[in-house]
Amino acid sequence: NKNHPAVFPVELAKRVVEYYSFKNDVVLDPFAGSGTTGKGATELDRRFVLFENEEKYLNLIKKEINNWNLNDGEIVNWINTDAPNLPNQKTLF
Repeated sequence: NKNHPAVFPVELAKRVVEYYSFKNDVVLDPFAGSGTTGKGATELDRRFVLFENEEKYLNLIKKEINNWNLNDGEIVNWINTDAPNLPNQKTLF
């Protein structure tokens, strides 16, 4: 992803998530960037909490989250930003 200065492959994120968590655990990424850790977590059946202050990076996540492995009806909360249109997803904010 050339839209972020500190990118890493989703496979690397998945390795770390898999080594240090179990299925259905919550993975926290306080500097979400383009959302690689969140994407990796969903592919391993983990839930995630992402924090990102930069709107340009939030927009990257919003654009890509439709391609993540989210379960139908899974709740995705967006705080202090507009929620993207996620088919088959529930949003609380």
